[in-house]
Amino acid sequence: MGHIESRRNNRKLWTFVFGCIIANTYVWLANIAHIAPVPEILHLHPLFILDYYPKLVTIGSAILFALFTVFVMSKTVKICVSEHILWLVLPTLSFIGFTAITSHVLFLPILSAALPTLLVLSLVYLFKKRQRRIGYNRRISFGEI
Repeated sequence: MGHIESRRNNRKLWTFVFGCIIANTYVWLANIAHIAPVPEILHLHPLFILDYYPKLVTIGSAILFALFTVFVMSKTVKICVSEHILWLVLPTLSFIGFTAITSHVLFLPILSAALPTLLVLSLVYLFKKRQRRIGYNRRISFGEI
């Protein structure tokens, strides 16, 4: 019993560590978006470059990083997002709250990185939950035959 409980706590700890890694990359992703080179096609539209291009690069890179993190979690540590979603999302939510209180200048760039990440994590969570429920219902129906 102690070994099983210790393994569950290790999974929670690893999920929290991955959540902290995700939350700490928001500043990095927002910084990369502002220094990313602009394609020459967009040079004709300076207002688009100033207003939307950094946010779109941040959103795209946040989605890619979230998918990469989910892949690494499942392949290396064998943790599914649907196991401990609270420990994965808690660092992000606390980081957003801390940024909202302390730094109003960084709030929107960090939010533009955090919201797509949270969307990807919640979609993966819902997809995995649905898969488990369908698999559970199939086992029940096959058991009744």
